[in-house]
Amino acid sequence: MTKLILITATTKTNENEIDDIVGLYPDDWDFTSKESALFSIVDVIESPVVIEAKTPKVKNLKKSKTLEWTEDEPENKDVWEDSGGTLREIKIRPKYPLRYENGGIKETYSRHPENLETVISIEPVVVTEKI
Repeated sequence: MTKLILITATTKTNENEIDDIVGLYPDDWDFTSKESALFSIVDVIESPVVIEAKTPKVKNLKKSKTLEWTEDEPENKDVWEDSGGTLREIKIRPKYPLRYENGGIKETYSRHPENLETVISIEPVVVTEKI
């Protein structure tokens, strides 16, 4: 088992939401009275390894404007990979990547509709030699 520390109304800011997971602790961890007063503490059966594996992969992708040598900077986009393997542009980056909701652990990127709008597909680059 694992103990989760969650954001509450007391600790909520503009950068996080209630029930965002702030930390993972072993089942035998003793929290201070201040920690217990500020945060929700929830016991879950998953191990920290299983919980951390639910964190979406985040990548920085670069798109070149040309295949020729140039001084131009490539276009950069940060993307997150949803549970189906689709890469989506991150327009609003959540402070914490996971939340506790309805007894389960979910990612937080999809909470922002803007992060669902743009799908990025990676096409293989085929380079042919000029003759």
